[in-house]
Amino acid sequence: MREILLHVTRSHINKVDFFKHLPESILIRVVAHLKSEIYLPGDVIISAGSSGYCMFFIYHGIVAVYTPLGREVKV
Repeated sequence: MREILLHVTRSHINKVDFFKHLPESILIRVVAHLKSEIYLPGDVIISAGSSGYCMFFIYHGIVAVYTPLGREVKV
């Protein structure tokens, strides 16, 4: 099961420079902690000022970033 999960997520993880050159043993540990979540249009993924405890990979779709005043931040 671990090998299947690694294979499925490797192409996404390898797009992130930080993970690109890590040994497979470390990638396996990272993949073991990945959790899939689905967000719908208009959902808030994280709010400004929240404590960061995770990293988000966007596999499909578009994400907008807004200031606390509701202005969109161009990224």
